[in-house]
Amino acid sequence: MPVLLLLSLGPNNEGSVKSCIFKTQNRQTATFCWVARLNIHVIHIGKPRIKDRPMTPVAPLPKLSGYVFVAVQDAGRLKQFRDQIDLLRSFGWAINDSGQPVFGTWDMQVRELADFEQEKPDTATIIICKTAHDAAVEPDGFVILSMLGGGMIERDLAASVDTDLLVDKVLVGLNWTMVYAGEFCGIARSPERGTEGARSILTEAGFRGRRLKDLAKMICSTDSLSRSMGLAAINAFWNRPVENSEKSGFSRFDPPGEGLVIIGGFRDSKKRLPKAKIVEREPVSDDVDISDAGRTIANAKYLAITAQTLMNGSLEPLLRASKMVPFRMLIGPSAPLCPVLLDYGLDDVSGNVVVHRDATEQFILETGTMIMRDDLTQSHSIRR
Repeated sequence: MPVLLLLSLGPNNEGSVKSCIFKTQNRQTATFCWVARLNIHVIHIGKPRIKDRPMTPVAPLPKLSGYVFVAVQDAGRLKQFRDQIDLLRSFGWAINDSGQPVFGTWDMQVRELADFEQEKPDTATIIICKTAHDAAVEPDGFVILSMLGGGMIERDLAASVDTDLLVDKVLVGLNWTMVYAGEFCGIARSPERGTEGARSILTEAGFRGRRLKDLAKMICSTDSLSRSMGLAAINAFWNRPVENSEKSGFSRFDPPGEGLVIIGGFRDSKKRLPKAKIVEREPVSDDVDISDAGRTIANAKYLAITAQTLMNGSLEPLLRASKMVPFRMLIGPSAPLCPVLLDYGLDDVSGNVVVHRDATEQFILETGTMIMRDDLTQSHSIRR
């Protein structure tokens, strides 16, 4: 049962318990605190400085392990498998499909059934079956990842949406996707240009009238549009106006931003934090190219990660690669204010709450800009 602890902080960050609220199935206040895996998360009333606040250790994500049989006995399945492996690589997973012995650091390897020995491999293994095999699954990238122990963040986020509310509307714009059900409304970034579009997931019946929690499960996919819609549904449930939520974002960091690494654009932050380093897939000026991100992240004191990584599937690999960084934040309008994210090593999640639904809908319908308008949403955060 979720528990909310509100602490009042003194000048030396000394806290005293002011109230303890037990919640039932309605998780309105669970935005602040949620008991998950026997952890109790606490929201601090006041604004402790990052460098003064002790960090609670979090167990790192477990290494991928085990093996999974995948059916590729015809040309169509084989092509689908290769496409799915490419998508998993684009997420940031290191996959060795050369058929050669594994050397170096790999998240998973691909082997043919004939070459696989029935002993537990040291590296998570995908076994392709060119003939029928009773244990083989279809070549679905997210299913494969899940059977090797990955995809935990998406599955936990989807499971956290525990309402039977029905979806009223789904909008997919050039830059933003919006889902609302009753009074719940959430947004997420739309996929990049060049993706397949609605035909990849649209059913004949559409999405109106489906349960919000079923739409949330769409994040458990390698399809970018499906992930965007699932994330918007999750945000509809969690990103709601609440009292006492702390304002957040880059204001948490003191100028000039020494030791801060930013994953994603956020170029306006450089005006106040000129010493921060930005890692980008398409670098400009003094940005760090994504290919050099490992060294930069390893030396970071603080890591601010764009919430778009949750939409494009790269958040989990990034969290695995940055476990040595003392402070990690997920930030952006697409970030769910769901405390389950804090269980995966994030110290702060800063997302946006839609406060003017009709105006936001019009903004998205009229194509919108890549930067969400400040007058349509409010920034809120949850913290460890």
